[in-house]
Amino acid sequence: MNLYLRQWIRNKFPNPPITFLDLCCTWRCNAKCIICNAWQRGNISLNKGQTDVILHNPYFKNLEKIIIEGGEPTLWPNLVYFCNNIRNEHSKLKEVVIITNGIATEKITKIADKLDSNSVRWVVSLDGYKESHDRSRGIKGAFEKTTKTIKILHDKFDVRIQFLPTFYSLKDIDFIKDFSTKYATSYSILYPSLSNKFSKYNVLPDKEELDRILGDDTKRQSIVGKYLSLLYLYKAKNQELMPCLAGRSVVCIMPDGNIQPCSFHDKEDRTIGSINQNDRIEFTDIDYTKIIPKTCQYVNERLCDNAFVYWSIRRNLPWTFKELLKMEIKNLWQSLF
Repeated sequence: MNLYLRQWIRNKFPNPPITFLDLCCTWRCNAKCIICNAWQRGNISLNKGQTDVILHNPYFKNLEKIIIEGGEPTLWPNLVYFCNNIRNEHSKLKEVVIITNGIATEKITKIADKLDSNSVRWVVSLDGYKESHDRSRGIKGAFEKTTKTIKILHDKFDVRIQFLPTFYSLKDIDFIKDFSTKYATSYSILYPSLSNKFSKYNVLPDKEELDRILGDDTKRQSIVGKYLSLLYLYKAKNQELMPCLAGRSVVCIMPDGNIQPCSFHDKEDRTIGSINQNDRIEFTDIDYTKIIPKTCQYVNERLCDNAFVYWSIRRNLPWTFKELLKMEIKNLWQSLF
């Protein structure tokens, strides 16, 4: 398409405002997780100037939710500065989430002391009991450090635990539930977001067993959460695609300053913009609506662990209710015959 025509279309019919930011602030990490390669990607982090762009640039003025991850975000030098200023700059912001492995207990405690209890929510990865967690994190003694961190954070913050099951940790689900009851606001069970390059580690659990656990897990959720989870499982089981707002009202910023539609599309040819050396946002001429379809194959293959899907269907209620109605009618029909 002609460059000028494309620009005219963008000006005439602007994209929805960016409301969800997945902030991958650093590749630095103190773990060696077998289900992640961030710790192998070098010592790259967003600098102070790039951080200020996120705080002040109008491109992000409509943000409602920010997830801060890495690497290990507590190793990002600008974490406290960013969290203490982001709400002052974004009046529509409702939620800031820090996802941590919880290993650096002393450092995390110092960071937590500098943050207001209402400013952020912590999500701590706990992938089983003792040996199971240490195996997933690749660090001996990680379990003791992580559980200690959770207990400390729980005294001041809203803390939630996320459990990524593997074939050797499915047996630990009862421990996760009991520990979460005592030391966390809630817990979540994630579908393994393993791309093909990680499948060689052979840690994927049996899908039928995992479906059963996830299905049972929806019983403890709110009505909305229950139906969203059921809808996700229903669509995946029937090999149907779900909508995604990645690149539209959701973006991911990588440690090098590149802006991607989502973390699964972390490739140079799919960069839709970047925070340049002059600390300004430059957008590429890539037509991301062609490279990121409105329905994503990663969701269908159960490789997407981003909340983009849930964000999408929460913000697209007509589609959601239509799909839920279809699901209920089909289930009722099958039960009758």
